[in-house]
Amino acid sequence: MDHSWGPRPPSGRPERYLVAMRIAIIVAGDEAETLQATPLLGTLRSAFPDAWIGLAHPAVATGVVPGITGTDATFAIRALDRPSPALATARLWFQLRRMRCDVAFICGRDPGLRLAVFLNAIGRRIGEAHGPSSVLLSDRLTASSTDNSARTWTRLATLLGVSRLRNLPHYAVTPELAQIAQQRLVGGGLDDQHLVVAIAPGRSRWHEKWNPERFAHLGNQLARRHGANVVIVGSEDDRDDAAAVRIDLAAPHIDVCGELTVEETAAVLADCDLLVGTDSFLLHLAAAVGTSTVGLFHRGDRPRSGPYGREHRGVQSLGSHWHRTLDAIRVDDVLAAIESL
Repeated sequence: MDHSWGPRPPSGRPERYLVAMRIAIIVAGDEAETLQATPLLGTLRSAFPDAWIGLAHPAVATGVVPGITGTDATFAIRALDRPSPALATARLWFQLRRMRCDVAFICGRDPGLRLAVFLNAIGRRIGEAHGPSSVLLSDRLTASSTDNSARTWTRLATLLGVSRLRNLPHYAVTPELAQIAQQRLVGGGLDDQHLVVAIAPGRSRWHEKWNPERFAHLGNQLARRHGANVVIVGSEDDRDDAAAVRIDLAAPHIDVCGELTVEETAAVLADCDLLVGTDSFLLHLAAAVGTSTVGLFHRGDRPRSGPYGREHRGVQSLGSHWHRTLDAIRVDDVLAAIESL
C-alpha cells in the first residue's frame, strides 16, 4: 500500500490527494484532555472520510473511549498519562510505532511526547508552538496561552489544509443507554418536566473540592427559585462527599455516585439541563453530550482547561494565585453564573 505524499495542495484546500493517509491523534493527560480532542477528531473525519484515523490516549481515559466516534482504532498508552520521564518517552516511542502513521497531531505540550513522535520519523508532526520542543514539530500553530485547548487543537487541522472546523466536543450516547438513564431518573422519583441539575461534589483534577454544605445550599436555592431536581454524580471515590451533600439537601434528588459506568453517567448527564462541579472530566463529559456546565476553579487556567463553548461558565475564586481556594467561591457567585446561562 502506497503511503507516499504528493505536492502540497493550494492554500486552504484539504489534502485529499493523499493515498491511504494514516492519521494519528495523540493525546497526553487524562479523560478531560481526551474529550477535548474530540472536536479535532470530528473535523479530520469530516475532511478526510477515507483516511485511517487512530486515537492514542492515556490509559486512565479508557473509560471514556467507547463513546468517542470517528476512529478506526484506539490505543490506550499508559506513558501518555505522564510522558515526561525518559523511560515513559522510550515506552511511548515503542508503542507509537505500531500506528505507522503519515501524520501525527500532538495534543499536548510535553517535550517527551514530542520527542517520541519525532523519533518515530513521522513525516508530518503537527502541534502547538510552545517552548523549545517546538523545533521537533514539522508544522506548528501559535495560540494564546489562555486559549481553550479544544479550540487550539481543532485549529491544528488548518495546517493540513482543512478550512471547515468542528469546534464542539462530542460523545455518543446509544438509544439503549438513553433509555436506561431515563428510567433511572424517573424511577428515582425525579420529575423530568422540571429543571434537572447534576451536581458533582467530588474533588477536582487538582485534588480540591468545594464545601459539601455549599453544594447542598446551592441545590436548595435552585429548587426554591426554579423548581429544580438534583442528581448527584461521581465515582466510587466521591461517595463520602455525596453523603455529606445529602445531609443538608432538601431539594428532590437522587444519588448515583459510584453506581454508574462512564457511559451510563454520560447518558444521565445528557438528560440533565446543567452540571455544576469542580474542575474534573465530568465537566467535559457533560459538554460533550450537549449539557451546559458551571465549573468551579481556583487556578488561572480555566479558559484553557474548561469546557469550550458559549453555553458553559466558570466561577473562579478571588485572591492571589497562591492563596486561592474553592472555599472562596460563594453560593451566590455560582447562582449568578447559572442564571446567566
